[in-house]
Amino acid sequence: MKLNLTQKRRLMLPALLIVALLGNLIVSTSRAAMTVPTPATAAAMTEGRVIGWGQNGSGQVTIPAAAKSGVIAIAAGNYYSLALKSNGEVIGWGSNGSGQVTIPAAAQSGVIAIAAGVTHSLALKDTGEVIGWGSNDHGQVTIPAAARSGMIAIAASQDYSLALKDTGEVIGWGWNEFGQVTIPAAAKSGVTAIAAGDDHALALKDTGEVIGWGSDNDGQVTTPVAAQSGVTAIAVGIFHNLALRNTGEVIGWGGGINGQAIVPAAAQSGVTAIAAGGVHSLALKDTGEVIGWGYSGYGAVTIPVAARSGVIAIAAGGFHSLALKPNTAPVAVCRNITVPIVSGCAVSITAAQVDGGSSDPDAGDSISLSLNTYGPFGPGRHPVTLTATDSHGESSSCTATVTVEDRTAPAITLYGANPMTVECPYGFVDPGAVATDNCNGSVAVTTSGTVNASVPGAYTITYRASDGTNTATRTRTVNVVDAIAPTLTLKPDIQLWPPDHSYRTLTVSQMAQSVSDACNTALSLNDVKIERVTSDEPDNVKGNTDGETTNDIVIVDCQTVKLRAERDERKNGRVYVITLRVWDASGNTTRAEFKVSVPINQSGAAAVQDAVALTKMSSCP
Repeated sequence: MKLNLTQKRRLMLPALLIVALLGNLIVSTSRAAMTVPTPATAAAMTEGRVIGWGQNGSGQVTIPAAAKSGVIAIAAGNYYSLALKSNGEVIGWGSNGSGQVTIPAAAQSGVIAIAAGVTHSLALKDTGEVIGWGSNDHGQVTIPAAARSGMIAIAASQDYSLALKDTGEVIGWGWNEFGQVTIPAAAKSGVTAIAAGDDHALALKDTGEVIGWGSDNDGQVTTPVAAQSGVTAIAVGIFHNLALRNTGEVIGWGGGINGQAIVPAAAQSGVTAIAAGGVHSLALKDTGEVIGWGYSGYGAVTIPVAARSGVIAIAAGGFHSLALKPNTAPVAVCRNITVPIVSGCAVSITAAQVDGGSSDPDAGDSISLSLNTYGPFGPGRHPVTLTATDSHGESSSCTATVTVEDRTAPAITLYGANPMTVECPYGFVDPGAVATDNCNGSVAVTTSGTVNASVPGAYTITYRASDGTNTATRTRTVNVVDAIAPTLTLKPDIQLWPPDHSYRTLTVSQMAQSVSDACNTALSLNDVKIERVTSDEPDNVKGNTDGETTNDIVIVDCQTVKLRAERDERKNGRVYVITLRVWDASGNTTRAEFKVSVPINQSGAAAVQDAVALTKMSSCP
């Protein structure tokens, strides 16, 4: 059997494409109250993100990133979807066999309303001009002159298009087999909204009455009594119609073999918007919940959780559904932070430092973070407010505490040398120290430790400075040293007479007058030792000139020596030299030579000291 055009069309099950008049508001029933779309009103619309469900064979409910934020209106075609951004740009996705989602340049800015047909699309510019793209086999996107200015609403269907002038007149173009673009007189004035079905069309009058024209095979243009007054919005499917009354009740008529025109109880009150797909229907409740009925084979009326609240606009396609949810403000999440001062006495922060994972619930929305103050902050606790703002100006804030810690101790500068050497016993004067702090400036320095300058050794002086939180210490090593040898004072030299070859005993006390040391005040003559004794004559001179004795020098102990009183009669006298030694606790040693002489005679001439001829060493330590 050969199918006629109408039969072919019905097998295609096209979607009804409702008018999208600045998107997410219900069309007014009164032309006088109707706001003509402008760029300003478009900018004021609630922005949102698109969600979709149902058939997805062409990706029509796979929402692109661009449609996940900033959208103010939506439209659903047969196997594709359109969205209008707040900047006036149209975006499309899904089936593109006829170029219906290849957005022309003219629709990439300045658009205030959109409509999606089976395989063609329409857009209304802010100049009042209608533009179209996609399938044009019946001239449905060849825009007539009458639709190039003064338009306030559009609708697209199978192969034809409708537009509403600001005078309230409907115009149509494209396929007209059933008279769907032959506009009746009643639709040439006083119209406030339009809708296009498969082969019939509807218009809403400013009286609240719905009128229809085109095919009436399923009674779709026979307006029921309930739709002859009090209607605020209309929607058209393939063969069925919906109307929303001012009571919030939805009524349906026309073809409904899948129940798409049989309105459920939930849609008989509290409804604010309606949409008709090919063989299913949607309603938006005043609670923001979407409800659906009719053909459920592809899940178009199985409402997802995301569409059960917060929805502001709906659209129904062939076998898929769309909803627009308002832009959700980002969620600012704060975290308290502790920040050390690195330099100076203050620190500045960034918003990222106090961000605890702020995010935007709307996929695709970017957020920026800012603070009410970035510092600089001194030591202590400081409240800051973090604000997360999305690309649509929505924001939320939270408060964080910034704790600034001064972890830098004062810097101590020592005056004078370190280590320092002090000569015993001349005393020690601490040259002192100063301390500066990055926050408090000059701070006091305390010292601990003592130096006994009379006792050689290593001493430590500790310097401390605090800024109230951090304490610094430095030490100075003071080395008290004794580098001065003791002073040994001798008594006058002694002469031995007569030279009778006898021993004369001498002690240190007979040779040394005194001994003293600047550091070791306990030194006495008892510490003076005989180190050695020399003679300028040998122990026994050949012949009998010195008495022929031996052991002329006998060191009895460390402080006593015996010397023989004799000399060589042929020489100039004999000189004994006794070397006395004393050292202090630091090992500084003093030696002194005490002379004992045996003169040649008593004439008064002193003995002359010649070269050493005899040496005796003591074993004293």
